[in-house]
Amino acid sequence: MFHNAGLPVRPHAVNQRGRSVHEQLAHQHASEYLWFRSILRISVTESLIPALETQSEFITRHTLCSAERREALRSRLETW
Repeated sequence: MFHNAGLPVRPHAVNQRGRSVHEQLAHQHASEYLWFRSILRISVTESLIPALETQSEFITRHTLCSAERREALRSRLETW
């Protein structure tokens, strides 16, 4: 829902504690990476943050990582 121009926007201009859209995208990607690695023992080959930190690159990186995680889960035994 955001374009690149909106990535630095914070929820409230006066309150700097809230994350910008860019900071939230980076935080979400890092959190998912760490959660899957530490809880489910699933690592992905993609780097945490895309080299070009744009809206479309974050979406592409998330899509690639999600596909790898899905395949890792599918390959596990049902008893797991």
